Amino acid sequence: MTAPLPDLIAYRISEGIYYQMFNRYKEDFSRYFGFLFQEYVGEILKKSVKTSKIYSEEAIRKKYPESAGKVPDWVIVEDDKVIFVECKATRITRNALITGFEEDVNSSLGQLVKGLGQLSGFIDASRDKHSNLKFMHKCNKFYPLFVSWEPLYLINSKRFREHVDEVLLENNIKSFPWLVLDVRQLLTLQPHLASGVSFSDFLNKLYHNRFEDILSEIIKETNCNFGDCFLFAKYEEIIKRLKIPFEVNPTID
Repeated sequence: MTAPLPDLIAYRISEGIYYQMFNRYKEDFSRYFGFLFQEYVGEILKKSVKTSKIYSEEAIRKKYPESAGKVPDWVIVEDDKVIFVECKATRITRNALITGFEEDVNSSLGQLVKGLGQLSGFIDASRDKHSNLKFMHKCNKFYPLFVSWEPLYLINSKRFREHVDEVLLENNIKSFPWLVLDVRQLLTLQPHLASGVSFSDFLNKLYHNRFEDILSEIIKETNCNFGDCFLFAKYEEIIKRLKIPFEVNPTID
């Protein structure tokens, strides 16, 4: 068998399975996968922010009723800072990737806009010191973070941010300083966060810098790589069983 682009083989038997399942089972699969994705992101966060307090949507709902509004999937309290995390298995559609037309791109942003809208309302409640959100009353710095299943290329860039903000306004959602990470970026960060790097400091830098540039500086500081990731043992086991030679790189490949 000849493979002009060998990376596509790995993609087809990993992320590609998602599309095969979605094309067959549509929303029934996406709803189920979305729940698993939310839990998976939670596992990564729990292995990352060891000195911060992390709250699940379920835990917050015990005191914050449905009538009060939407709740993020995860909330991380770091001293006087709080990170609101919304997880959705969103992706750029094939038409958007092929054409780049604004209409196709906007249709791919539906889940992002929905997720940011949910974060916006909860941020307002947090700033207003809602009586059922006492665990955040001392916080005065807010970091809304959207975690996607696949990379949303250039999404944190100035021009793309301006475009998304326009779409938000069209949906009656006021602009606020949101950020996006895909799950692979979050996994890449995990060992560095676990070693003591402040998640909020990282996000603060991400507003003005490229992810790769910040990561390069962090690697110098922590000297960590994928070998220190909590998933490495499982990764190593699979690779050894397949008898494939590999090197440990500082990012997820």
